[in-house]
Amino acid sequence: MTLHLELPADVEARLTAEAQQHNLSLEDYALNKLLALPAPEPSREETAGEAILRLTRETFGTLPPEELAKLPTDFAVNHDHYIHIVS
Repeated sequence: MTLHLELPADVEARLTAEAQQHNLSLEDYALNKLLALPAPEPSREETAGEAILRLTRETFGTLPPEELAKLPTDFAVNHDHYIHIVS
């Protein structure tokens, strides 16, 4: 694959200087830099636990601190108690 880039002058100058320090052409130096980038993580489906954590963070992350302070701190320890109060 061939890739053509229009680099800003300052970026080109910096990369050219770095390439010269390594006795490489600008093209070879840029290719080496690109090849050194970490590979992306393989995509996978979100587990049920991860989905619950994400939804919890999204939900409680938007609550004002004064509302968060009103929530029970024992979470599921008194689960039956809280359901009884509601029903």
